[in-house]
Amino acid sequence: MEAEKGKKRDERAVKASRRVGGIQIRDVGRLAEKIKIRPRHLCGKPRAGLALYIHTLCYLKPGQIGSRIRRQLFPVKRKLYRCRQADETVRIGIRELDEDPAYAQRFKPEEILEGRLCLLHETFPFPEKSWKAEGATRLWNFNLHYFEYGIALALAYRREGKHTYREAVTGLIDSWTDCVEGGDGWHPYTISVRLPNWKIIYEILDERPSEKVLSSMYSQYRYLINMQETHLLGNHYFENLKTLVIFSLYFKEMDQFRISWKKLKTEIQEQILPDGIHFERSMMYHKIIMEDILRVREALMNRNLSGEVAFLDETLGRMGGALSSLESGMGRTPLFNDAGDHVAKSGRALLAALRQEGIDYPKADGFCAFPEAGYYKCCAGGFALILDCGKMGPDYLTGHGHCDALSFELSVRGIPVLVNSGTYQYQDRLRPFFRSTRAHNTVEIAGGEQSEIWGEHRTGRRLGNTACARVDGGWLGSYETYEGYRHQRLLRMKETEKGMELVIEDAVHGPEGKNASAFFHLAPGFSWKMRDGRWWIVDGREEAEPAKWKAGAPKKGSTRTDMEEIEAEVTVKTEKGGARADVIIHRSGDICSYAPEFGKRMKKQVMEVRFKLDNGVGVCGLNMVFQRQEAYISQ
Repeated sequence: MEAEKGKKRDERAVKASRRVGGIQIRDVGRLAEKIKIRPRHLCGKPRAGLALYIHTLCYLKPGQIGSRIRRQLFPVKRKLYRCRQADETVRIGIRELDEDPAYAQRFKPEEILEGRLCLLHETFPFPEKSWKAEGATRLWNFNLHYFEYGIALALAYRREGKHTYREAVTGLIDSWTDCVEGGDGWHPYTISVRLPNWKIIYEILDERPSEKVLSSMYSQYRYLINMQETHLLGNHYFENLKTLVIFSLYFKEMDQFRISWKKLKTEIQEQILPDGIHFERSMMYHKIIMEDILRVREALMNRNLSGEVAFLDETLGRMGGALSSLESGMGRTPLFNDAGDHVAKSGRALLAALRQEGIDYPKADGFCAFPEAGYYKCCAGGFALILDCGKMGPDYLTGHGHCDALSFELSVRGIPVLVNSGTYQYQDRLRPFFRSTRAHNTVEIAGGEQSEIWGEHRTGRRLGNTACARVDGGWLGSYETYEGYRHQRLLRMKETEKGMELVIEDAVHGPEGKNASAFFHLAPGFSWKMRDGRWWIVDGREEAEPAKWKAGAPKKGSTRTDMEEIEAEVTVKTEKGGARADVIIHRSGDICSYAPEFGKRMKKQVMEVRFKLDNGVGVCGLNMVFQRQEAYISQ
């Protein structure tokens, strides 16, 4: 009975998917017949000047604009307070998170003792007096003020018992208290991250902060009350409220706790979508917000606020389910929107913390959909694929959004093979590239962007009319660019005699006579090569990292498969009379930049399939057949 219901549901989905985004399809397997559609407004290049600002500002909430004006006209002055009381029973340390080895490896306590600090893969002399590294980006200096490296020092002291580590971290906190009187150190976001980290440091050291440090913490907390980032909202505002909730409990200010908790609860209801994903559609920020909620929960537990804890548990269950389902089989943080590894705690550590607290979370295998966020996943035979077919983010906050609609990432046995380019730096000349359409596994129409991205975190007009439906073995999605052009993509995985086949078929409506380009980015270690007139994805990880390959290669009789070769035969096709598309392999230039972590830039190879939009319509497809191996079957 259930099988029959499922079959009928799939049939309805196929029928619905045959007209998605205004492009009619007679056969879902072949994007054959199309109808011409009219753009929703006049097409053109991204506008400059006043028009660009207007198209950016029109999406903001009135409160955001009002808050920004108030901050400019009535700046809040920093005041110093004396802390009169602190409740040391309020604790926020979580062992599974604080001792997460994947996160702790970012910091080298020995280097800090030598006066050097590595953050975001860049090392500078520790600026202990100025607390501002010359030549570093603002993001690097923000991380300097976060004090996450202080937790690494405290853990080293607890692990090895060397007092030099304890003296180093407490000395740095004292130095910050004495030297920093403004600037980035007193930015509301750095305060929101630093205060919980200081609290965790002293919990690890198992000691109470000095009166001087407590008064500094209290002064920062009071300043934050008046400097909440309501002009930005989103994850910044969430960080503010998280810290205010924790420290209103710590400093025994229950009136402020009730105000901040009410606001935080409202933000949780808005920012965590019904499908469990954070509304900025970045799995990195999803994990950061998930950690925030776990810290707040820990503080509430210490004060026996069971009703508030129950509310958080339900949210954490949904977030954990989404995290587990999306990251399973991918091998790292999916690189959609601003995202990368080792900024947030690992998914493994967060899920371990949920299990330790007895919080249940669902895990979906096979096909799963997160329609509010716009992510769609399919897993089969050791292959895991994520498709993005959603908005950039909430309309009033797209600063962390990329032009990645209908982009996808593919991993084989937890090894990333087809990847998006990631995020390198916020303050860097390559910032526009990493947000661009061509930085992702999707289609660029007539050299334009999906959305009108500009600046570090700005977006004017943006894509719309996204839709996605389940089809046999995959997904069929579509969207409309800000210029009114439309793109539809079919992604389907199926088992064949040769191995797992990935079918990618694109239908595009754009300006007549122009070109469209589909981009396919390979993870470092893989390359595009021509063999006997056909393109192949070739596994070159052994050549790129011979020592690692030799050390990790499975022994005879072993079931380990992560070092087995991964190869695929690739067929490029267009619809019209077998006409060949132009295939360009990029092996150098900015387009080959890959940043799986902030500040870490690697080189990759990119295939560009360029095809003509005859009469304003073009169709192109790729078939990738990954060669069958016993390793695949064992999965």
